[in-house]
Amino acid sequence: MQPRNAKCIGTNGSATLNATGGTSPYNYLWMDGINSNMHSDLKQGIYIVKITDANNCVIDTSVSVNTINPLKVSLGKDTGICSGETLLLSPGNYAAYRWQDGSTNSTYLVQKEGTYFVTVNDDEHCYATDTINIYKDCGGIYFPAAFTPNGDGLNDDFGVIGGVTLISNYTLKIYNRWGNLVFTTSDPGKRWKGNLNNQHNATETYSWFAKFNYQNKTYQRKGTTTVIY
Repeated sequence: MQPRNAKCIGTNGSATLNATGGTSPYNYLWMDGINSNMHSDLKQGIYIVKITDANNCVIDTSVSVNTINPLKVSLGKDTGICSGETLLLSPGNYAAYRWQDGSTNSTYLVQKEGTYFVTVNDDEHCYATDTINIYKDCGGIYFPAAFTPNGDGLNDDFGVIGGVTLISNYTLKIYNRWGNLVFTTSDPGKRWKGNLNNQHNATETYSWFAKFNYQNKTYQRKGTTTVIY
């Protein structure tokens, strides 16, 4: 007996029977009328099979097809955010989504601390759920809302402030209002001087995105900063 379990609530299980003893050839009659030692398109359940040999000796046997659920989903590790920051949860590509508030988008924008979860399913009706806790924690790390690159030695550049030596796996990207990347670095000690192609521009606001590890926690931050010339 070689059963293959069905996936979730689908009818994709199968089973193969190989009789021994008695006198061949053998006749196999499944409870749903299939006359073969093999049966496919089975859902979860117990199936009775009548086996008859060449001498009309009869035996009943059963095949059990169980359900397996190979689907998995992850929202990542619990993460801290500061007030006013947001975090985009993106679990991956699935057939359907349902978040804790009943929304069905493929992503979810977190705007405050709390517990968030998503249930996803695929085309075979398999389901998976994951939960993430978002807590309020700036971790002693912040990014300035504005800076003045005028060379006076005060607030001349932009970058992470506080506990820089304890940061790892750091990424910072800065975009202008047209969505063009104007600065990126993986070094928390490297800062943006506010110039594009070495040319200073008029006062303007830029969007920034940062991700890093700090004190065994993963942070994702984003915001805006204004360059004042």
